Amino acid sequence: MAHLRRLQPVLGLALLFIAGGFGAAHAVPGDENWGTDFGAPGADRFVHASIAFEGDLVIGGSFDAVGGLGAQHLARWDGTAWSEMGETFNDDVNCLAIWNGALYAGGGFTACGATPMSGLARWDGAGWVAVGGGVDGYVEDLAVWNGMLAVGGYFESVDGGSLSTAHVAIWDGANWDEMDGGMNNGPVSDVEVFAGSLYACGQFDYAGSSNAPNLARWNGSSWSAVGGGLTDDMGDPFEAYAVDMAVHAGKLVVAGRFARAGAVTVDGIVTWNGTVFAAPGVSSFGGSVTEVGLYGANLVAASEAGIIRTWNGTFWNHLGGIIGSIATSTEYGGGVVFGGSFELGVNPRVANVALYTGTWSALAEGQGANLPVRGFHEWNGTLIAGGSFSRIGGVSGSMVAAWDGSGWAPLGSGVAYQFGGGVESFTTFEGDLIAGGSFTTAGGVPANKIARWNGTQWSAMGAGSLSTVSGLLTLGGELYANGYWAGNIQTLGRWNGADFTPLGGTISGGVQILHALGAYGGQPVMGGHFTSIGGTPAMNIARWDGAAWHALGAGPSGAVYAIHEADGLLYVGGGFAQAGGQPALNIAVWDGANWSALGAGVNGRVFDITSAGGSIYVTGEFTQAGGQSALYIARWDGAAWHGLGSGLNAKGHALRFVGNDLMVGGEFTLAGNSGSLRIARWTTAASAVDPAPDGRARFFMGPGRPNPFTGATTLSFALPQPSDVVIDVFDIRGARVRSLARAGLGAGPHQVTWDGRDAAGLPAPAGVYFVALRGGDAAARQRVTLVR
Repeated sequence: MAHLRRLQPVLGLALLFIAGGFGAAHAVPGDENWGTDFGAPGADRFVHASIAFEGDLVIGGSFDAVGGLGAQHLARWDGTAWSEMGETFNDDVNCLAIWNGALYAGGGFTACGATPMSGLARWDGAGWVAVGGGVDGYVEDLAVWNGMLAVGGYFESVDGGSLSTAHVAIWDGANWDEMDGGMNNGPVSDVEVFAGSLYACGQFDYAGSSNAPNLARWNGSSWSAVGGGLTDDMGDPFEAYAVDMAVHAGKLVVAGRFARAGAVTVDGIVTWNGTVFAAPGVSSFGGSVTEVGLYGANLVAASEAGIIRTWNGTFWNHLGGIIGSIATSTEYGGGVVFGGSFELGVNPRVANVALYTGTWSALAEGQGANLPVRGFHEWNGTLIAGGSFSRIGGVSGSMVAAWDGSGWAPLGSGVAYQFGGGVESFTTFEGDLIAGGSFTTAGGVPANKIARWNGTQWSAMGAGSLSTVSGLLTLGGELYANGYWAGNIQTLGRWNGADFTPLGGTISGGVQILHALGAYGGQPVMGGHFTSIGGTPAMNIARWDGAAWHALGAGPSGAVYAIHEADGLLYVGGGFAQAGGQPALNIAVWDGANWSALGAGVNGRVFDITSAGGSIYVTGEFTQAGGQSALYIARWDGAAWHGLGSGLNAKGHALRFVGNDLMVGGEFTLAGNSGSLRIARWTTAASAVDPAPDGRARFFMGPGRPNPFTGATTLSFALPQPSDVVIDVFDIRGARVRSLARAGLGAGPHQVTWDGRDAAGLPAPAGVYFVALRGGDAAARQRVTLVR
């Protein structure tokens, strides 16, 4: 198994993915309100390792979720659904192996749950246990040799630091062997057994006392070089490395970035028969191979450029290509499962793990986006999402797409992507959808930062803006936009039917940038980072009365990113410590005359605000609200701040209510303990836990796992006291599909599984259903989606 992480300390390889600020958390009260339908079609981040174990597939990596399941660094697939395996590791799982019937995991972790565990762990059937005091660095690969477990990686000692050895060691179940001191100056990426000997590869020049550039053989007592080792095209071992090995057709296959094996010219892949090196045909991998494994009788190899080929011993066949890189492959399910950091670029949409059986299959269904979501709008009864994404759900949606309640659809060919750009703002004007952001074309038509969609095609709106259109507003029959207009005027623009007319002069002072546009008292309000507009002093926010700009008191002390009007008040979020000269941490409210704080505020920038049911909802890059934990999203009830379950694992950018559902967009991959790939759904009412009237007990019910599902879905719930429980399944029209009863359940946690069949035992049609539980004085329900 090839793990690109293994070479980072030496090579500084950069892996491109959106990193979350916080990892997965155990479910807490409120997490049952987060939906599971916007997960990844696979894993949300890098998959480093895979193995078949007890008929299932187990994967390890740096991920926080697979599909809609929150599963940190390790997950198990039974052919139908993903599940967690015990407590979660606190860092990457890089490798997996089976020894004496038990599953072992190696990586960079230092704990599993609350139990210290240094890089090496064993699954005992119920949980993970530490092995031999672990290592003082991280483990990259495991192999079984002569009835013992060989461990390679990046470490200087084992057994809690009591035994020094460099990057490789052997564990016999009771004691460690330091293997003649290991490798003197570089990590071991892979260990493999061939012809009775143990081989180690990586980036090193000495193994024990033997000069062995990047590849060495262990005979049980000493290390020796292998055929002159692996080097670059100039014979330099320090510019070469090996990452993976496999045994195929009686030969050891070694892969990595190298151009010579001994005196043989190769292409990042070479075979060793125990005596000599040989190049396996003309491979055309571009000099770097990241993974080798088996696919039936063939060898399978993947290049750093995403090329996948099979070798039958005579010639190479092209299997396919991916966008990204492969790090692991395992025969499973009649084909081979690939893991890494990749997508296909074509249907089916997959994310970082997929099954190949002649065609590609995703190992999870998910409606999330591959890059950040930055804005929402409701247009003609349909939710519109905008952002930086190129794929969302199962479709190609270039930065903009429409959600119909069960799937995404593109809006033509969308808008043209610019690095760092995307769609950020929307409004409806004259029945059409208006989109703003940072782009230069829409539907193939030149459109500078703003464009119009009539349901069939895109069109430009005048000359457009010279910089990002971060805010759009329809008010009193007029269309307004934040922009940088001709004549170098950065201000509010009003559409005149042919182009945008700047209103009242440009902003100046501060960073001179516009971020937000809203309304208050029937007039446009614009926010950003400036100290005056059109010559009128105005600190970061200003109101346009149709003829002139006006300050809102002394204004916030820093940038304004969000503006929202609710119940006669103007709520403003951003990055500031004061508003109107009064302490107000990143969020404040304006009543038309004065600024006020919302309690102790939040400890990071606020990017969007919305409201419902008397509460104010905010999202951004904060981790606390009112001094309490609230990861990237929070609710203000008028008196106090509350988190939304365990929150998000990275910043949020957009909020929009659709009925009782709060849609959240951002850069996260987890919402609560559910996989939510840059889009999440928080249900505030009936489709999650019903509010219990006074005097009634409450209990929590988790989301269906998996959801959406094809065969069966399982829901967890907890009773506050012993009770008879009735479980009803309703369709979206409210008709009862099936009733189940479990008499005499005790207090505490329980599970219920619905097999997708109706009362007659017939398969229910695909669609949205509600699973409602009633027990004594407690009630709850969850929405599930059945697919056929």
